[in-house]
Amino acid sequence: MAFAVTNTFTGTTTLAAADLDQNFSDIVGKINGNLDNSNLSGNAAIANTQLANDDYEIVLSTTVEGTATANEGLNNTVGGYFVVGGVPYVSANSTYEIKGIEHMLFLGTGGGGTAMIVDLDYGNHTDGWTTIKTGISTGIANQQTRESSFTTTFTTSSTRPNFFVLDITQQGVGFNDGDSWCISVLISHALRTL
Repeated sequence: MAFAVTNTFTGTTTLAAADLDQNFSDIVGKINGNLDNSNLSGNAAIANTQLANDDYEIVLSTTVEGTATANEGLNNTVGGYFVVGGVPYVSANSTYEIKGIEHMLFLGTGGGGTAMIVDLDYGNHTDGWTTIKTGISTGIANQQTRESSFTTTFTTSSTRPNFFVLDITQQGVGFNDGDSWCISVLISHALRTL
């Protein structure tokens, strides 16, 4: 809402100290924590680095169950892939940054002889795929693993949805029914300049 001080004066008004002090208090109170979007110009061009929080996280996850049958679940063969999640397309492209990947292997009936290894790719079948992280392994059972130190950004499409996929580069062996691997991709949305 538009800002206004409590007291107004004309050219012939004798200023009372209390009224003037109140107006200064109004200004200090507004600046210190009470500015909102209506107080900012559409041309303010405030840099992201000047904002206290310039991102938010979207967590995309999938759980792939193991199976005793080869070429399925966590025993899937090289060349297969799992869709982790999609980012909806919008009318204008929007830039995101990959902050990290977290994953954890759960062993139900004691499988997991040989780890499955995947690459994390982003894109779609029409525009193609970009590899974001290579060599993600199912790793140690029942222990959370974090992949970080990413500098990768991606842009949403204005015409079609894009997806994150886990592209299998090494087949898992020995997983049983009930074994699962949970993957989360942490994403930061880069704010546009105001």
